Amino acid sequence: MPPLLHGVLWSLSLNLLTYVVLSLARQSSSIERLQADLFVPRAIAPIAPTFRRWRTTVTVQDIQSTVAQYLGPDRARHSFEAFAIAHHTSLEPSAQADFELLQHAEHLIASSIGAASSRMVMSLLLRKAHRLRQGGAQTA
Repeated sequence: MPPLLHGVLWSLSLNLLTYVVLSLARQSSSIERLQADLFVPRAIAPIAPTFRRWRTTVTVQDIQSTVAQYLGPDRARHSFEAFAIAHHTSLEPSAQADFELLQHAEHLIASSIGAASSRMVMSLLLRKAHRLRQGGAQTA
């Protein structure tokens, strides 16, 4: 092989190996799982249930209070009641929020402040909950 091709193949191989090893060596954050869930098609969901059924440390109460800041308490309450009826579930304030609830909250906030800002609000909420969980795990 020519030296250039030989160097490119070794470089790409080592970079790919390093990327895979480091990705598997650390646990993904809530934000990373949310982003992965956005890029995995729903058709694959039965094959890979871990991408669709992950939980986060963000509670339903956290989501509801965040949405209420942008939409107002009455509109937020009505929206979450409609969500619970449509999904045949009850929203316990202390329960952990699932992906569908996070997505619903993001759409509600986006209707008020726009999609990009809504994504930022949700990522900050997830990051805050992730830091609180790590801090609690370190002190325990």
